[in-house]
Amino acid sequence: MGTTRREISYKALNKLGDQMHKVLVAKTSRLGRLEPYTGLFRSQFGLPCAHELEDLVEANEVLTKDYVHCFWHLERNLEEERPILTVKDP
Repeated sequence: MGTTRREISYKALNKLGDQMHKVLVAKTSRLGRLEPYTGLFRSQFGLPCAHELEDLVEANEVLTKDYVHCFWHLERNLEEERPILTVKDP
């Protein structure tokens, strides 16, 4: 995970840990694969699902903050989420 564990919230890390656990269980199971990809986890939480994490592991890549929605970032710019904050007084 590199420095990502210091850049995103503990709740996001816990959810990613659960997804990684699914990957490890699937690899040691009789079937040797994950359930079919639905995209629900990514769309609901804005975090990489077990399938994406499995691809990262197989490619020997590091999970970066860019894979995680800015909601989970510890330091985020509120102006990105609420453009109304950029409006100045006349």
